[in-house]
Amino acid sequence: MHSNELESDLLVGMESPVLLEKLDLSSCGLEKFPFSFDLLTNLKELDMRSNKLDSDLLVGMEKLKSLEKLNLRCCDLKKLPFCFDSLTNLKELDISSNKLDSESLFCMEKPMLLEKLDLHSCDVKKPPFSFDLLTNLKELNISSNKLDPESLVGIEKLALLEKLNLRSCDLKQLPFRFKKLKNLRILLLLENDFEEYPSVLRSLPEHIIIDIREFKFSKTGITRVFRTYV
Repeated sequence: MHSNELESDLLVGMESPVLLEKLDLSSCGLEKFPFSFDLLTNLKELDMRSNKLDSDLLVGMEKLKSLEKLNLRCCDLKKLPFCFDSLTNLKELDISSNKLDSESLFCMEKPMLLEKLDLHSCDVKKPPFSFDLLTNLKELNISSNKLDPESLVGIEKLALLEKLNLRSCDLKQLPFRFKKLKNLRILLLLENDFEEYPSVLRSLPEHIIIDIREFKFSKTGITRVFRTYV
């Protein structure tokens, strides 16, 4: 149903549970989810990006207990009406490009199995969760948010993290330690306000790709590179 201008009420008609595992409703002009969440308990992937959704009409989404991948990117959301930690099988979550504030973004009290989280362009000033609850995370994108650098203290608890995107976060310094991130492979720091190479990065292993402004830095020196969009 991708890229169709559908009215939510026209899609209603599902009255009994179905075995559907993947549903794409992206760019459909929807304002609410057009089915009862109770009937889609086998759903594993749901893509609703690029719809202008009313947050209050998403209440009940936490019933999708089998959900592993959820995309709510660019949905004009101001808040999220449920606790993501109730989606106990969720591994990938994209809620980027919504105007969410840190205080109302998450209600997370229990550890989650999330491996990939995208929060870019969400207008947050700090990560809206405790790092202790996301120890399975492998990819984290918080780019294009004006972050308070002190709010990143503790990020070293994400021991499985492989890719971290802090591009265009208005950062002037990096007050946290990366050396405990033993699995880190890619670190994106382009378009921040660093006046000099952050000294904390010198302790990183040489295999890590570090992109910062228009340069790639390594222990052996500075090499000019093209801007990288990974």
